[in-house]
Amino acid sequence: MVLIESITAEETLPIRQSVLRPGRPKMECIFEGDHAPQTFHLGAFTDDTLVGIASFVVDNNPYFSGKQYRLRGMAVLPEYRGKNFGKELVAFGEKLIQEKGFDVLWFNAREVALNFYSRLGFISEGEPFEIPSVGTHYVMYKKLF
Repeated sequence: MVLIESITAEETLPIRQSVLRPGRPKMECIFEGDHAPQTFHLGAFTDDTLVGIASFVVDNNPYFSGKQYRLRGMAVLPEYRGKNFGKELVAFGEKLIQEKGFDVLWFNAREVALNFYSRLGFISEGEPFEIPSVGTHYVMYKKLF
């Protein structure tokens, strides 16, 4: 069973570090906006174990109009992938963003995650780009209204 709950920015760090920045210093796992007033962090739990995380930050991308949130630091531990934890995290975040009256959810998706996000209804925008030491990314988005 998947349980999605609010967590702190600090609680995201172990999974961010192990999945998104393996072997890198913990400081590289703290993202701009982590403690901004409208930022929220979600955790996916099973059997009281945190297995997935997602952070949502108010951030504007010039590709889009309207009120925007950005998904940051989405990650599920490898042994829990394919069990809908990521899907549930994104769906829960989308619902909260809609309740706040925001129009667009966007993010920079890793190339390996394109199919996952496409299945959730997100669309790729623009050309791929490199984030040094992380890899190829694509801007993806979904209009929520």
